[in-house]
Amino acid sequence: MIRLKLVLASLLVVLLLLLSLLAWVWLQPEEEVVREEEISGSSAYPGMSIRTSTETDERYRVSIQAPVFREESINDRIRTYINDAQETFHEKRKNQDLRLLLERPATFSVSFDIHPIAENVHSIVLNVDSFTGKRDPVKKRAFMMDLKSGEMVQPADLFKEKGWEELRRMDISGVMKEEEFFKKVYMTNEELVFLEDGGKEVTVSYREVSGLLKEKWRSAVSVEGTEKREEENDRSTEDHPVAVKKESDENHVALTFDDGPHPKHTPEILDLLDEYDQTATFFLLGSRVDFYPQLTEKILEQGHEIGNHTWTHRDLRTLTPEEIEEELSRTQEAIEAASGYTPRVYRPPYGAENQKVKNAAALPSILWTLDTEDWKSTDTPAIRKHIEGNVEKGSVILMHDVQGISPEVLKEVLEVLEEKELKSVEISRMYTHPGNN
Repeated sequence: MIRLKLVLASLLVVLLLLLSLLAWVWLQPEEEVVREEEISGSSAYPGMSIRTSTETDERYRVSIQAPVFREESINDRIRTYINDAQETFHEKRKNQDLRLLLERPATFSVSFDIHPIAENVHSIVLNVDSFTGKRDPVKKRAFMMDLKSGEMVQPADLFKEKGWEELRRMDISGVMKEEEFFKKVYMTNEELVFLEDGGKEVTVSYREVSGLLKEKWRSAVSVEGTEKREEENDRSTEDHPVAVKKESDENHVALTFDDGPHPKHTPEILDLLDEYDQTATFFLLGSRVDFYPQLTEKILEQGHEIGNHTWTHRDLRTLTPEEIEEELSRTQEAIEAASGYTPRVYRPPYGAENQKVKNAAALPSILWTLDTEDWKSTDTPAIRKHIEGNVEKGSVILMHDVQGISPEVLKEVLEVLEEKELKSVEISRMYTHPGNN
């Protein structure tokens, strides 16, 4: 009898455990993932396109910008490298505490840098950055491409026959093997760069190794090199620039667009704004400005404002102050080079900022008060109803110019503004900040 009671008690415990497990699974929120992917070409880099892929969920955010070439075998290698890294990211974030992820979502970001070397030849550097409760080491993969032929340039071909032995004697390459060394080296037009684990880079001016390079490459690069300027960042928590909303009786709102420019959707949006005689502010990614400089200039030519949206669209809260500064300064330089205009405000990706970000940023941040959610919804009538019920004088409206649905949504928004007699103006007309008093 006692034995039977023990068996029944054990079965009851097992049953309770199973019910608890089922209840836990049932209570977990479903992953409502919004995915978008597209490939678009570039007039600035003929022979190379850009693949833009995004995933958004309450628990994580993925933002991928990767190069695409004519040679499919190269594209397959790049995609495999990114997919492997993304799979590792998802495995890590699924093991994290759900409450922490809902408080600060995990992020996975892929960007790439382009370094011109010679005519049609560029170094491409993939940057993989992830945050799953803690910042993972940045992963980098570099390769050199001849965009005209569509073929890769092998780093070993840069050096004379005895170049590797000389480099080893100079201790530039550490103790790595020759094959490993040439997987981690690339060129810019100013220096040789060696990738170390964790994404760190060791740079060597061409003056130090010019005698080891083949003549073809010596003549293509600047052997003199350039001096790098380092600046101290002594801003305190009290002196970071702040944008303050102006008091106004005017029926003004601000239409703002993030993540562009885009070769198809940005022109469509510009045409609609022109049709309805409305003005907007475009917060641009530096990496996309580099790809589409003419579109950047066109935005300004049509009377709109440009803001800084960082270089890679990473969550700035997960970066060091130096990395935050670089994200913003590189984008400033790209916009200035493309258009001659210097942005006076920025918007942090995802609207994510804290005191560290504010202190490191040399620009005041502008967020939003009304999100159209064009980044996740395809229900245009529902979006219109949301705007109709919430837009008011002083609203800062968030949209995107990289989403396929955005032009359609914008038309609805513009009609609502017209009905309510609201005028969209540049963000600088609604806020006062340093340099705009």
